[in-house]
Amino acid sequence: MHVRALPWLVLALVVARVPDAVRADVELPAVVAHFELKRADGSSEHLTLVRSPGRIEHQFVERGYSELWLRDTRGELEHVRSFPRDGKSVHYTPGDLRTIALAPDWSALCSLLGAGELASLTPQGKQRVLDKRPARVLRGSLRAQPARLVWLDDVALPAELSLGRGKSKVVIKLLSLSACTPALCAPEKTELRSLEFADLGDMEYDPFVRRFLAQDAHEPHGPATHR
Repeated sequence: MHVRALPWLVLALVVARVPDAVRADVELPAVVAHFELKRADGSSEHLTLVRSPGRIEHQFVERGYSELWLRDTRGELEHVRSFPRDGKSVHYTPGDLRTIALAPDWSALCSLLGAGELASLTPQGKQRVLDKRPARVLRGSLRAQPARLVWLDDVALPAELSLGRGKSKVVIKLLSLSACTPALCAPEKTELRSLEFADLGDMEYDPFVRRFLAQDAHEPHGPATHR
């Protein structure tokens, strides 16, 4: 039943167990970005990132699952994990996130790569991608694996990231990029039943809640409750 985490979220959701991890924020362009991840075995998956001020959503296309992060002017985070196939979502308040010591790197949520990881790579040149956008090429090591990154500075997103080698290699590629207009970025109306994370312990009679608690209720690394 457990679904392994997507490699891009292993990169993106860097859990920094210190309060300052979410404060290093800069204003980034509001965008909708569509990514494809390809593995060495030929399998692939897609991710849509929707980014606007104080709001980041990662939509897992094939899985029908999403992770939403909201950040207020004080740097406080809220988190919503949505499971449309189950008709439910789980809401984490700022207090819930502190209780479970979950403080993701906001820059990584926004860009799929943390600022510190980007700074650790060595510039190797330049190239143009996606309608001749200028991009930097960087190489180095991420998570003890060889990495090659094509980086778009103007939107702070990877155009392509190759990680690992041989059978463990994955390639994350940006397929399309557009401005985050109200039509594209307005939150969708949903009929999902919203569950409060703090209440789940009293709801183990619910099969969804049992699966959720038994697997990765504390880890924002993919739709573990999906069958």
